[in-house]
Amino acid sequence: MTYTFMLGKELVWSPANTVGALYIGMAHVVADVLKVPIGLTDVFGDTFDIDPVVFPEFVRAGLTQYAASHHPDLRLLVGSVLAVSIQLLNQMDATVETSTDAERAALDELRESLL
Repeated sequence: MTYTFMLGKELVWSPANTVGALYIGMAHVVADVLKVPIGLTDVFGDTFDIDPVVFPEFVRAGLTQYAASHHPDLRLLVGSVLAVSIQLLNQMDATVETSTDAERAALDELRESLL
């Protein structure tokens, strides 16, 4: 069994159950702490629709927090969610909008962690 993350009818990501459950749980916590919507809608319990407008905004909010923080634990926790989220955006051919040099540097750092 796997989780599925869909953009319309397009399959974006299909991780193993444990990986999918961890990502969804961690992403919800990040969204709750940042007080932003996540942009992932639970359709069947293990299938999630990705909102092409809201999800990138969630990633941007996380990136803003990540770039502004020098706390190593916060950066580790938020960064792990962001790394997967950025990969999802890449699969969607979507980008994260940045507005500061710190955000651009953080985005580059997170993208490098995907390699």
